Amino acid sequence: MQIRNILYPGTKFVKETYASARSANSVIFILYKGIVIDVLKNIDNGTNASFVPPFSIYAKIIGEDVNTRSPLSDVRKWYPPLFPIHSLELPEPGEEIWILKESDDINANGFWICRVNDNNNLNKYLARTYLNGTPLQKYGFDFTLESIEQAGPQKERIIFSIPVRNGDVFQQGRSGSYIRHSFNPNNKQGILESGIKDAIKYPALTNTSVSIGKTLTKTIHLALSKIKDVINFKKIKVSLNATLAETPAINEIDDDTDRNIILNQSEEIYNISTSKESEKQLFRQVLGEKQNLFLNNIMLLLQTVMKNNSDIITLLKNHTHVFPAYTSNTTYTIDIGKEGTRNINVTTAVPAREVTILDDAAGTIDTVLFESEILTQLLDTYKTQLEDHLSKHQFIN
Repeated sequence: MQIRNILYPGTKFVKETYASARSANSVIFILYKGIVIDVLKNIDNGTNASFVPPFSIYAKIIGEDVNTRSPLSDVRKWYPPLFPIHSLELPEPGEEIWILKESDDINANGFWICRVNDNNNLNKYLARTYLNGTPLQKYGFDFTLESIEQAGPQKERIIFSIPVRNGDVFQQGRSGSYIRHSFNPNNKQGILESGIKDAIKYPALTNTSVSIGKTLTKTIHLALSKIKDVINFKKIKVSLNATLAETPAINEIDDDTDRNIILNQSEEIYNISTSKESEKQLFRQVLGEKQNLFLNNIMLLLQTVMKNNSDIITLLKNHTHVFPAYTSNTTYTIDIGKEGTRNINVTTAVPAREVTILDDAAGTIDTVLFESEILTQLLDTYKTQLEDHLSKHQFIN
């Protein structure tokens, strides 16, 4: 029986009926267990890919292949993957896998399906570790699994599966990475969660759990949900100062609106552009509320400086300068030759007077004062705009 007969049982019935009428012998697919010896990781196997495609496995079938002490030196029997290479879980040398053969003939073609599920580990688990005895007693060969083992994900600590709900679609790596398609139990809306979990056994999900729990890194997409469904953090709004001396008010945002949310969690988060204009340096992101408060204080300082300057200019413009009367008596001695010298007394008298800014200067000052008022109004506008900053819908702690 061929694979297409499994997929199309009607065809299978017709063919078997026809074969029975002709007294033909039918063959069946047989499931075997095998020990992985090597994995073909070459992604371009040239024309050989027609019978040994990438990610084919060289394995020894338990109970069928001849015993050996050095399988890496034997002639290799390759088993292509049964499933498309777009999404595979590659077993490691020394692990046990399922192999599907086209018939019970020892020379029949076979395909590897997946690792045998006989343990809790997502990471490496050498074949039949749960049994005691010699290699020959455990899996029918004299070679040790440690002799063919290759470097891969660590096996000292068990990497357990993530907790899931009925109906979840999920994918897990051998080193703690995961992708989970699930739903929010509070509103039955969709959830897409991915990240790298810790090497711990996570507890089962509760009736209100949205995420699997604390992980090393995480990105979670939620439809029509609240951020408090995922984390206990509070959304904060900082009220901008009216004066430099005023202490900013920090208030919790009481927002129960359901939103479409993306949450990123890790110790550090980097956003890097590959455009030609981007710099080859990394700068820290500025927190929206703190940035607003900083800019608000700068504008308050500018407004204070502009007001002080305006007051000084106005004072100068309106001020009448009073010059008191002034009298000066000076004696000059002049040498007139043979007649000797002569003293001349000069008296200078300046009457008291009052002086104001000239008309042309006053016009210039009026213009400066007008522009200062416009700038002050613009700063007020900018302060108002800070309340609706571009980062209004972005939060960071």
